[in-house]
Amino acid sequence: MVQGVKIENGCIVDVNPATGAVIDRVPVSSRAEVDAAVRAAKLAQPAWAALSVAERTVAVKAAVRRIGAIKVTLAPLITAEMGKTLREAESEVDDNSDMDAYCDLVAAANAPEFHGGSVIVRHAHGVVSICAPWNYPVEEIVLLSIPALIAGNAIVIKPSEVVPHASGAGAHLHPSKASALTWYRALTWYCSPARAFAAPDVPLLATGQQGSPILTC
Repeated sequence: MVQGVKIENGCIVDVNPATGAVIDRVPVSSRAEVDAAVRAAKLAQPAWAALSVAERTVAVKAAVRRIGAIKVTLAPLITAEMGKTLREAESEVDDNSDMDAYCDLVAAANAPEFHGGSVIVRHAHGVVSICAPWNYPVEEIVLLSIPALIAGNAIVIKPSEVVPHASGAGAHLHPSKASALTWYRALTWYCSPARAFAAPDVPLLATGQQGSPILTC
């Protein structure tokens, strides 16, 4: 059991909390698959970081907007996996398919700062791991991914074991699907996030606590 979720024969048993019906059995990624995803992200990150902040922001905005295009299937999936009402699930999808203003704020925060004769320039960390919570399966991934991506980082996402499909559906719309870059990979890996991403290749862990994003170096 992981957070009350049953593991059987190497698979998460994805259950509807309202009916108890099994939605799916989702294979758990191996440690080797996690390591491979991190290596791929590390290799591809420099090409992503070489784009300008403006170019990265345009790509991220476009990816986030595509969440709205799958609302008709994504919202019921959220309800089935974690139990919030369909109206609440639809609202979550709507709210997170238009994040242009947030992207603009993040882009502005990454611009150089000039103070007299000094200038502050920000550089990407490299690979950021995102461990998504279950209660907002789309929103938390969006809120945590946007700052990491616009800053020039590659990301590796671990969807919550409680909502593997709803969380993963939003994750797969990230900009890697619109380019040749392979700097993103969603994982269904359900051991300790600290153990998963303690390697030197992952300098930053992003997660959520009570709806607030947390970044841990």
